[in-house]
Amino acid sequence: ATLVRYRACALLAYSLRKDALGHLKPLLAHPDTKTAEDAAAAIDAVKCQNHHFFRDRTHSGRIFWEVNETDRASA
Repeated sequence: ATLVRYRACALLAYSLRKDALGHLKPLLAHPDTKTAEDAAAAIDAVKCQNHHFFRDRTHSGRIFWEVNETDRASA
């Protein structure tokens, strides 16, 4: 399901773990374009080491993903 894949991509993006990239890259070719976009955003977040980029896909600096209260300070 798209939502399950979205949440998995989000979790991997938030983790910022580089070893997640190998699991995300195959999703770039997924037939569901939303899933492919989510995987690309997660890869971008991990490569940039900034979990906010999973939500702020244009790197505007105006969108934050706050899971913990210290998350905004790390943007």
